[in-house]
Amino acid sequence: MTPMQAQAQGHPKFAKGFAIMEEAHAWRWLGGLLVVATAASLRRVQTVNLVSAVSGRSSNRDEVKVDADKDTDAGGPTRGTPRLDALHIEFLVVNGVVRLADWLQGTNMYTLYDSYGLDVSKLFLTGFLTSAVASAFVGGYVDLYGRKRGILMYCALEITIQALEHVPRMDVLLVGRVLGGISTALLFSTFESWVVAEHSARGLPAEALERMFAYNSIINGLSAVLAGVLARAAHGVAGEIGPFQLALALSAVVGVIVAVRWPENYGSAHESAQGQGGSILSAAPAVWMLCLIQACFEGAMYTFVVMWVPSFLHLATAADAARPPTELLFSSLMVALSLGGLVFEMVRETTGLVAIGVALLVFSGLSLLVASAVLERSSKKEEMIVSWFPSAFPGMPHDLLLGAFCVFELCCGAFEPWASTLRARLIDPSAMASVVATMRIPLNLAVWIGVHLSSVYPLWIVFQMLTAVLTLGCFGLLLLGSVLENKPK
Repeated sequence: MTPMQAQAQGHPKFAKGFAIMEEAHAWRWLGGLLVVATAASLRRVQTVNLVSAVSGRSSNRDEVKVDADKDTDAGGPTRGTPRLDALHIEFLVVNGVVRLADWLQGTNMYTLYDSYGLDVSKLFLTGFLTSAVASAFVGGYVDLYGRKRGILMYCALEITIQALEHVPRMDVLLVGRVLGGISTALLFSTFESWVVAEHSARGLPAEALERMFAYNSIINGLSAVLAGVLARAAHGVAGEIGPFQLALALSAVVGVIVAVRWPENYGSAHESAQGQGGSILSAAPAVWMLCLIQACFEGAMYTFVVMWVPSFLHLATAADAARPPTELLFSSLMVALSLGGLVFEMVRETTGLVAIGVALLVFSGLSLLVASAVLERSSKKEEMIVSWFPSAFPGMPHDLLLGAFCVFELCCGAFEPWASTLRARLIDPSAMASVVATMRIPLNLAVWIGVHLSSVYPLWIVFQMLTAVLTLGCFGLLLLGSVLENKPK
């Protein structure tokens, strides 16, 4: 038994009357979050329609005074709400399927390895460390030999990995985690660099790209919600391996679509890939600052990925309860993730990027502090539990923990388009893949350290450490703000 697994077992029982997170209660959480997400989406649609109508009337008045050739500027009269091009729509659909396949694995990976009786933390650590090493060269080769080829390689690796997950042997699964580290480096460098380069090559407006990134985060969250529901169904049909079988089929579909429909694009081939990424990083202090912020926030985020299931198992075991409905809890977290993308889309035009980033880092840190307090209290003596979790609210620990995790995921959903927008502004599209991949080296090292700590220290201690890391990222963001203020227009 690993230290991480031991943390979820053997704790004192809660006071009599303590309620577990039952499936019906999990469905209520999911339903409530979906209502909030739907209401926010409808509100956003109404706002966009209003802005478009006002802009259209303003444009009609301007036509009386100026030539028709001057009425549009890189995207038409509705500059505040540019329409998405067919390129953006196709990318959103394909990337949504890619993320759906990725999320399908995430819902049951911990429980699959645990059912095999293997060292879960060792497998996760292998994947993150491999991704850190692969990030040093993968992006450069993608820029040099083609982003489309990189995407097809990603699909081939994912199909292989999901096939290996069927074998309950440590050596085979370690090979899968090594391949998974390489595929993760490809996932977070090839798709974004391909669409940014294609967008630039077609001369599309920058506002449309920022809007697409916001929608991409929303779709990512919705894909994860769907993944939770589909994983629940696949688990019922084929057991823990069911979601991986479905992910394999989706990865094959994506590979066919990309091979047939997507054009190839490249980075600058006249420089070495690694030298290209390094020279741009050294010439742009703002990129270094963004690298620090990304390592801090996403390091905490990916460490959270391997901690949220043990956190709920911790409470369930203390209540002497059965396995919690992790697929439904996962779907609730992913609705919050999609809400984050929607929040970014709503505030990006009226709030500065630095202010948005500070808010994300602060609220994510506070949410992890709440989670830490819940987990710490749940491990104390029964008298302390009774005083902190009143008997009138027996389900409060689970509700507080899930609520804190939902706030954290909301921040994660907003951080992705926030960081993508900054990368698109600061990084030359010709070297996008190599620079983005290079930026992930410190990120994956931070995740490796975080996952290792989670196998050594109690969960609540690690959450406190992650809060400290997010505070460091906040200081980095303030430095980035000063750099951007002094940057020539």
